[in-house]
Amino acid sequence: MKNYMNHFNALAVLFAFGFFTAVPASSDVDMDTDRAEIESILNDNYLNGFYLKLDADLVRSVFNSEMRLAVNMGDQVDYMPLEDWMAYEGVGTAPEDLTEVQKAKSTAELKIISIDIAGSTAHAKGQVFVNQQLLYTNFYGLYKVAGKWQVANKLFEQHQH
Repeated sequence: MKNYMNHFNALAVLFAFGFFTAVPASSDVDMDTDRAEIESILNDNYLNGFYLKLDADLVRSVFNSEMRLAVNMGDQVDYMPLEDWMAYEGVGTAPEDLTEVQKAKSTAELKIISIDIAGSTAHAKGQVFVNQQLLYTNFYGLYKVAGKWQVANKLFEQHQH
C-alpha cells in the first residue's frame, strides 16, 4: 500500500506541476496581448502614420486627441498639440508638397527597444532610423482606455548626424 501511495503522490505532483506550468496565468496572457497591441500601434499606426504613409487617420486612431509632444528646446520644454505635430511632419500632405526632410523620412524604420506595462499604463521605448542612421530615440506613454491602448504623450531625443 505504501508503494502505491508513493506512486499516486508522485503522479499527483507531476500532474499539478504540468497543469500549472502548461497553462499561463491569465495576467501573462493579457500582458502578451497588451504587448502585441502596443507593438502594432507603434509599427502600424505611428510608423505608417507619421513616416511611411503620412496618414492622419492612422495617427488619430491611436493617439489621444489631447496628447502633447514634449519638445526639449534646451532652456525649456515646449508642448506641441497632435494636430500641429502632424502638420510639422507633413501628415496628410500631398507627396509633391513635402519638404526634402519630410520626403527623406519616408524610408524610416522603427526598432522597439522595450515595453513596460503596469495594469492600464505602459511605457515604450523605440528608435527611428532613416537610411539606417539613428534619427530619434522615442519614449511613448500609453493608457488603456475602454479596452484600447492609445498614446497619451511622447518624448524624444533627436540624434545629430
